Amino acid sequence: MKKNKYFDFVYTKDMIKKLIFMHKGEFVMIDSFVALVYHCELETFNKIIRDNIDRFPEDFYYRINEEELLEISKQMHNCWIFLGEDKEYPYVFNEKGLMMLVTVFNDNKYVETNLNLLYAIEKKRNFE
Repeated sequence: MKKNKYFDFVYTKDMIKKLIFMHKGEFVMIDSFVALVYHCELETFNKIIRDNIDRFPEDFYYRINEEELLEISKQMHNCWIFLGEDKEYPYVFNEKGLMMLVTVFNDNKYVETNLNLLYAIEKKRNFE
């Protein structure tokens, strides 16, 4: 298991790559998976995004509907994504949104995560 001095576990680029899916002709990552990679609860992650909303135009991330969620879950071998208590469908971040996250999570403890995220996007783009 990969560790660093901040976290007991760091997601590798290969692990992150498995959390990136094709949707509407672009690679996306579901908000709860992004929160997981950055070691924060979804509620905290969403607050960070709201606090930095000027960095995330509508074409960087957007909410998906039930049909789109089912389409993405098929790429996960029909693994279900459970909705939170608010029963709202998740947001997805496309490549531009994922790259912008690097500017938001810019603390030293996220350097390795940010690098792995960028490498995972590159790997996904080059091999899928």
